[in-house]
Amino acid sequence: MPLITRRNLLRTGIAAPLVMRPRRLLARTPSLGFPGGVAPGVNPNHPVANNGILRFSGVSFNNGNFFNLLTSKVATRSGTVGTGMFWDGPGVISTNSTSFYKFTGQSTATDSSVTVAAIWTPVVSSTNQNPFASFGTSSNGGFATGLDSSAKQFMIAYPGGSFVESSYTFTGVNVPIFIAASSNASATKFVLRRLDNGEMFSSQTGGLTYTASSDATYQIGNGFGHLNGGHVCAAMYSSGFNGLGVLQQWALDPWSFWYPPLVNQGAL
Repeated sequence: MPLITRRNLLRTGIAAPLVMRPRRLLARTPSLGFPGGVAPGVNPNHPVANNGILRFSGVSFNNGNFFNLLTSKVATRSGTVGTGMFWDGPGVISTNSTSFYKFTGQSTATDSSVTVAAIWTPVVSSTNQNPFASFGTSSNGGFATGLDSSAKQFMIAYPGGSFVESSYTFTGVNVPIFIAASSNASATKFVLRRLDNGEMFSSQTGGLTYTASSDATYQIGNGFGHLNGGHVCAAMYSSGFNGLGVLQQWALDPWSFWYPPLVNQGAL
């Protein structure tokens, strides 16, 4: 009697051939919470990443600094800054108006449109602007974006006083949020989503003309000498203009730009 082997069973038709299934990608379930265990990176499939030039994308990480995902460089810390693990993930904190995380050697382009976004817990008790970032630090170049704490509205501000603000008034205290804004000379779109309860708010207003180039220095946690005070987990800036539909779709999975939702789980 022949040995009972898989080869002999295949010859008799009793056993089917083994089929090696290819490696596949499993989607991370969209979540408002920090995607722990997922490595940060540039998500080439994100619709915002493919619209315009991506100027900056960065995240905070546990050793107390901010990391540029495009250049693999860490920020230079200036002043009294801090970090910690928060409900919405690792974040960096600036404690006064001269404290920030700085990246030099960035783009000096004058973009006719911009898209900016962040995972951020703003401070609303201040009576001044609370920018989460500035892309350019000179008095006549670049722009800052964050919270106008006197009006409690989100804004994109240009040196010299020009700015646009959302119509939504934000009064939360220690509330983690996703904020995205896109602006050109004709219109500005804002989308905000609270990460504690999932509420989403959208607004649109007039445009802002960007006429002066950045000085090639980007700051996280500060802008044009104004204190942020909250903690910033992630931030980005691109030269593309995106409509409300794209920004609202992004808000369904806020972390997806910085933490790509597809992870390789190996052969199955």
